[in-house]
Amino acid sequence: MHTCRILVAVLALFLLAACATFKNTPRQDYIWELGRVCDGRVAFWKMDRVESDGRFWILSAGNVPPGKDDYFACMQEGFAKTPYRQWLEQHKAEYDAAALR
Repeated sequence: MHTCRILVAVLALFLLAACATFKNTPRQDYIWELGRVCDGRVAFWKMDRVESDGRFWILSAGNVPPGKDDYFACMQEGFAKTPYRQWLEQHKAEYDAAALR
């Protein structure tokens, strides 16, 4: 019984440490930032997931409500207004500082 508790504690610590090492890629942060803007602009649709390569998924609040195309148009507007390379240059210091930690 005592060994089982120790094993569970060690496993929990391992999982916490593993989760702490998972950071978003810069492209994920970029997409999430644009998505937060569109989340506020488009009713019924919210960003749900962003892959490391920038692919993203949105979820609806109901059974396919209107606004999906508006959400994608909002994202396209964000991409045009602030291209990824420009965004990355603006945030370069943050990622350089994080790499030093």
